[in-house]
Amino acid sequence: MERLEKKKRHTFLAMILAGVLFILCIGVFLFQILILNEQDNESKLQDAVIQNKTAIEKQIDGDIQTLLGISYSIADRIDSAFEDMEHILRKINDNNSFLQMGIINSRGVGELVELEGNYYEKVDFSQEPIFIDALEGRPAMDTIDAAYMGEEQLIGVAVPLQAEEGPEGVLFAANRPEIYANILNTPIFDGYGLSCIVNRAGQVVIHSEHSAQLAESLARLAGELEEAFLAASEASKKQTPASTVCTIGDGQYYLAFEPLDAGGWFVVGAVPKSLVHQTYGKLVAYSLTFVVVMLLFFLVIYYRMNTQEQKHRNRLEELAYTDPLTGNWNLNKFRTVVQDYIRKRHDRDFVVWYCDIKKFKYFNDMFGYHEGDRILKCLSSVFLDSVNEDEYFCRTSADNFVGIIGQISRAEFTDWFDRLAAAVNYWGETDARGFCLEIVIGAYCAGEFVEHLSLNDMIDRAKIAQESVKEMGGSRVAFYSEEMRGLVYRETELESRMRAALKNREFVLYFQPKVNIQQQDRIAGAEVLARWQTDQELISPGVFIPVFEKNGFIVSLDRYMFENACIWLADHLKNGGQELNIAVNVSRLGLLQPDFVDYYVSVKNRYGIPDGLLELEFTESIILEDIDIFCSAVLELKKQGFLCSLDDFGAGYSSLNILKNLPLDILKLDVLFFREGVDIKRERIVISHVVSMARELRMRTIAEGVESVEQVDFLRNIGCDVVQGYVFAKPMPVEKFRPMLERCRDGYILKDAGGIK
Repeated sequence: MERLEKKKRHTFLAMILAGVLFILCIGVFLFQILILNEQDNESKLQDAVIQNKTAIEKQIDGDIQTLLGISYSIADRIDSAFEDMEHILRKINDNNSFLQMGIINSRGVGELVELEGNYYEKVDFSQEPIFIDALEGRPAMDTIDAAYMGEEQLIGVAVPLQAEEGPEGVLFAANRPEIYANILNTPIFDGYGLSCIVNRAGQVVIHSEHSAQLAESLARLAGELEEAFLAASEASKKQTPASTVCTIGDGQYYLAFEPLDAGGWFVVGAVPKSLVHQTYGKLVAYSLTFVVVMLLFFLVIYYRMNTQEQKHRNRLEELAYTDPLTGNWNLNKFRTVVQDYIRKRHDRDFVVWYCDIKKFKYFNDMFGYHEGDRILKCLSSVFLDSVNEDEYFCRTSADNFVGIIGQISRAEFTDWFDRLAAAVNYWGETDARGFCLEIVIGAYCAGEFVEHLSLNDMIDRAKIAQESVKEMGGSRVAFYSEEMRGLVYRETELESRMRAALKNREFVLYFQPKVNIQQQDRIAGAEVLARWQTDQELISPGVFIPVFEKNGFIVSLDRYMFENACIWLADHLKNGGQELNIAVNVSRLGLLQPDFVDYYVSVKNRYGIPDGLLELEFTESIILEDIDIFCSAVLELKKQGFLCSLDDFGAGYSSLNILKNLPLDILKLDVLFFREGVDIKRERIVISHVVSMARELRMRTIAEGVESVEQVDFLRNIGCDVVQGYVFAKPMPVEKFRPMLERCRDGYILKDAGGIK
């Protein structure tokens, strides 16, 4: 979980960083766009100014050329009376677009005629720059004060009237500014820009009609314009490049200018920066809108992905940490939480427990898995209701549960177990139609041990304690001890050696004689028992048989013992020995093997054992587990010449009702029948009736575990057929059993049966 949260944080930070980088990239992009936009605007403005300059110069040049042409034609008549010149000028002016034309003498006094017919005489031009320049012999153009005709100003063009001695006067023509303004009326920047003509002093001389307001603004910036013109002129004189594009008015206006050839004027194009940036602003707005939309889009995508990931993570966590059957924690979640819980505790006063429902498999077989699942859910609910804060549990698998309880003593834990067992038993009586449900719990009290174990090790020890009482009757609770672990180590050692021991024939046959007490104590046969003979010790079957039954190796041992018993019996008969009944034990797992009958029949036939000599002993627990399989196998074995017996009758929950339906040959009474009880008379009544019942069912009876002559006499009197016990002989290896048979030559009759052998 911590790793997932860390990964989530890293992903979020990476996205934030990516977003910042994206915004920075957009910022750099927009900045570059701004630069390109300014360059483009400057270029467009410069192009517009150049076009206007070309058009203005064409107009001016045309006017000057017209005046020059006229001046050549009237130069020889300059001394004529003005009346004659007036007539000539009127005629010439009627054929031109000038507002007025006139001649100015060398003293600066002009006589003018107007296109509309007005006449002006003795107009003083002596101080006008246009007169001075023209009189000096060069064409000139400038504004003139037109007060003489009631106008503010006109645009005048003048050329010298050349005589042989030099200029004797000036030919002058004037037009209103609108003539040139019309040329400048071509809008730039969608009409937001100003096209105008500015004199060297920075004053607007002519401007386009649609930019009057901007012209007024530029008029206030005449000083700055003059400085820009001077800088351009100085650079031109020095023949160094100079930009004709600049900003004025604290950067409020873009300005482009080009000098005209006449008049010392400049064609100027100007546009407010704010208006120029409107296009850029729109681009920025669109870009920012795009960025915001994309960021929102990615945020939505991230949110959706994060939401889906969270759902997926929750689902995975649910799958990883939830038991699908009970809906509570599974072992993964239990380990995660409890390990942290143990680490944070300052004491070790807690108990780790392991629980199992006894014979739950048979419950499922009898009532179905649906009913079994319901019982597991009920048990989980009881655990859930019984645990307090900082107490946890989970189902590990099948019918196994594990948990931890803090601050509890052995006595308190036992009380808790008793309440739990009573609840489980109640379900069995009410919900499971009388099936006896029992639980077994093993507990590891951490505070009782110095060692600090991992949670897994504590669970293993609780399981060891649980397994130590699992085979006992009723619901049980057991507390772990080091002795239990020693037994587990012993079992582990046996398991590690068992296959090699079988291969090395360390399992040897021991024979315990079975004596027919109704036929002069004749040895009727023997039960073959297994012993594990190592180089160091002889291991009792009570040590290794339970281990093999749990791990399944008992099947291999069963078959090993049966085949070796057949080998011995075949050799005994071949050497002239009398026929003996040899009994071999069969385990529950052995019976359940698919080839059980085929294997035993094939081994019997392989060694040529006559019918009626081999007896297979089955415990009553095998019969109770699956009576149909048992009966089917026994009937087939009997057809193949085997005898079948019920071993340990009376040790468990033997039912006379079941017994009457079993196709058995022999009934073996358990040793528990022959231990001294409180009321011997009542015990003997039960035994005598069992023997009598077996006889009525045509079954022979064998009493095992008999240890006294008095018991032998009692059994003989009630009609018991065979006795097996220490009263005649202990289990012995084949090296001792064969000499014993040789000593009892009269049909293997024991002559000294009066005491324990």
